[in-house]
Amino acid sequence: MNMYEQIYAVVNNIPYGKVASYSQVGRMVGLKNGARLVGWAMRSLPAGTTVPWWRVINMKRQISIVNRHIPKSEQARLLEEEGLIISEVGGWFVVQGNEWADLYCSVNLFRLNT
Repeated sequence: MNMYEQIYAVVNNIPYGKVASYSQVGRMVGLKNGARLVGWAMRSLPAGTTVPWWRVINMKRQISIVNRHIPKSEQARLLEEEGLIISEVGGWFVVQGNEWADLYCSVNLFRLNT
């Protein structure tokens, strides 16, 4: 399994209604400073993918997607559909009230079992 496939496997296991940061996903695949690579992997997904890319945000809880085909508002809409609260602060969409620790543990257990 190549690195992008490993990243997609971790992202596929982020639970509905939860989010992970780019760096969290990177750590799950063994990358100490992998946030940028995770971003490139998310950006490389084909249109119509089933990988829940919208569940990956930055460490500041901001939607920081850089994709000329998908606006940040679309990622915010998808997260809101999953029950997350999104607010707009200074031009940024910010995810409110989610526990990173719960997600970290569940994704970490996935990694240990593969």
